[in-house]
Amino acid sequence: MLSNPSFLVAWVFKARYFPHDEILNSKKGSSPSYAWRSIHNSLDELRKGTRWRVGNGRRIHICEDKWLPTPTTYKVTSPPTDFEDFPMVASLIDPDTRWWKANTIRSLFLPFKASTILKISLSYNLPEDRLIWVGNKKGIFTVKSAYYIACNLVDTVEGACMNGLPTMLNLTTRGVNSSGFCPLCDKAIENLPHALLHCDHAKQTWSLWQDCSVNLVSLILDPIDIALNLLEKGTINDLEIFFTEFKGACTSFSLHQNPSATSWRPPPLGFFKINVDGAATEDSGNSSIGVIIHDSHDTAIAALNKVLLAPYTIEVTEALALLHGALFALEMEASYAIFESDALSLIQSINSGVVGGEIGHIL
Repeated sequence: MLSNPSFLVAWVFKARYFPHDEILNSKKGSSPSYAWRSIHNSLDELRKGTRWRVGNGRRIHICEDKWLPTPTTYKVTSPPTDFEDFPMVASLIDPDTRWWKANTIRSLFLPFKASTILKISLSYNLPEDRLIWVGNKKGIFTVKSAYYIACNLVDTVEGACMNGLPTMLNLTTRGVNSSGFCPLCDKAIENLPHALLHCDHAKQTWSLWQDCSVNLVSLILDPIDIALNLLEKGTINDLEIFFTEFKGACTSFSLHQNPSATSWRPPPLGFFKINVDGAATEDSGNSSIGVIIHDSHDTAIAALNKVLLAPYTIEVTEALALLHGALFALEMEASYAIFESDALSLIQSINSGVVGGEIGHIL
């Protein structure tokens, strides 16, 4: 019913049990059928594993709904802000530019949260918002991915507490040639607590959490002691915020791509070939895309390059490259076209019709 709301069985249950709302907000109702009772009893687990993919933002509440790419809350956890009479994500999107209202977002949210929002990609046609499953990139529910969601936070915290991150101290003990000192401040040996909590640069980040019940800047504590202090002096929400940001600091993404082993060939007679590519960097520089169109005689007839509005992940960048390639092809009236990209996973998703994940609205 979440993935295929147009199916007949979805229509029947919606008409009977949640005609004016989403299934995740539905009530069990009076005299429910055995099937509906079973479905409704599983909704709590489904809520933990779903979040909104932003389309036009009209159905997503800014503070109450899960829509940010920030595990494990996926919610806005910044101090509350007055969004007046329309607290929906649509109020943050400019319908004319089909992009975020950057100045408005920077004025309403803390810098790190504003940066996160501005990195969320929007589709050019601003489709309807859609609930997606966060347990895998395809956005499709599986039992395996549900188990992954249940274990994800536990595994991350356990990995950090077991001191398994590649700090300078750990690299030195594993035979890597390193002084062991923090490469940012050069004041102390870089172990796990120093890297994520005690370094001056880490303290600057934690100082943005202004209403934290524990002073993370002045106290010299390890992650477990901080968690216990938060439980004693704060709330469960404080603990969730701490582990959300801690998880983000523990996570890194590889930008490496395997080069294609297939040589380039011109398209068949009467067709155009549109090659697209995207580039993303590990620093704060914005992503960029490039498009080139060839005819069947191997002649380049048009090209496009563009710097995007934010530093996206490589997967989002490649998806936006395909989108801009399609728009450029329409502009050049290349009706019969073959698209070529080195992003194999995106091509496979398009060919198979599996576009339910985080970037499905772009594809």
